[in-house]
Amino acid sequence: MRLAVLFVLALPLLEIAGFIVVGQFLGVLPTLGLILLSAVAGLVLLTIQGLGALQRLRTSAPLGVEETGLRLVNGALLAVAAILLLVPGFISDAIALLLLVPPIRALIVRRMLANMVVMKTGAATGFSYESGDIRNPRRPDQGPVIDLDDAEFQREADRRNADTQQSIRDESEKR
Repeated sequence: MRLAVLFVLALPLLEIAGFIVVGQFLGVLPTLGLILLSAVAGLVLLTIQGLGALQRLRTSAPLGVEETGLRLVNGALLAVAAILLLVPGFISDAIALLLLVPPIRALIVRRMLANMVVMKTGAATGFSYESGDIRNPRRPDQGPVIDLDDAEFQREADRRNADTQQSIRDESEKR
């Protein structure tokens, strides 16, 4: 986690260094051309993959929750790749190109889904992040799930507060 934060903070400096190195090697105009070309490619990819991901989600809904979850995460990674292509810089472009390679993306999806539980409730599918196995999302030491509506639930602190307020009202009525 700390490494990821450090990388995100250092990325702008690394991108500037990349501009300098590529600019010295190719020249200013070719470097600017590559930056604009990658931004246009990212915009096109975002448009095409975004619409394609929505279509794949619609067709995978009847196939089951796990298939829908795989396609949703895969589509999200493609969207991240497109956004990284939009960001000016050669390092972000290299990361985006790695995300576009299907075996690398499949590896990332497997790693992500190992810590994710995909649930289907009614007609909606949602994600919940938990550490653990996707095939056995509930551990035996966790108690049963009790689903309460807002009207059926009151916090313990609220009850004490309500009791205190009732006591104050009782005292004021006695006076």
